Amino acid sequence: NAQVSDANYATAGLTLGILTTAYSNYLVIQNFGFSIPSSATICQIVVEVLRSETGLAVGGGVKDKSVRLLKNGALYGNDLASGAYWPFSDATATYGNALLASTWGGSWQPADVNSTNFGVAISTELRSGLASVALQGMINQVRVTIIYDANTTLGITLGRFSAASSPDGDGHELNWTAAAAPGDRFVIQRSGNSSDWQDI
Repeated sequence: NAQVSDANYATAGLTLGILTTAYSNYLVIQNFGFSIPSSATICQIVVEVLRSETGLAVGGGVKDKSVRLLKNGALYGNDLASGAYWPFSDATATYGNALLASTWGGSWQPADVNSTNFGVAISTELRSGLASVALQGMINQVRVTIIYDANTTLGITLGRFSAASSPDGDGHELNWTAAAAPGDRFVIQRSGNSSDWQDI
């Protein structure tokens, strides 16, 4: 029930609670069907969880207990659970998009994420507060994005390449020499996320 954004939810609930905290089992999502090239370098793993809570809790609610990645079917890397309560209508929480959390504190090879045993494991914390009735954590969809460097060979042979601040201090100056350059021009691009590129 966590594969697509629809009206079907993976749920964990607390029927009635008074000053109690309950923890769900892990919801495990695997077999994403990635086919990252074997020569690639894994740069970032981003997990997006479309989730919400329902029910009534006075001074409580639903939070992440644990948000982990699975490597070879086992929990691996850092736990990126958030301490914030889940919203009452579906909203997406993103994990692994910060620079320090980009690979969740682990080392990844293409075979690791291509494996059917690669995945995400999520558990919830259900806090009743003073009292709760039918408190439920609901996950609508889990999406994983793998950002990688394909390590493809350039179609040119660089003889020299250097980059420095421009003399006027308003940008950067790039200098290079190249042999066997195809075509009639070079296009320099930049990216803030190694995924979306723009010509400069």
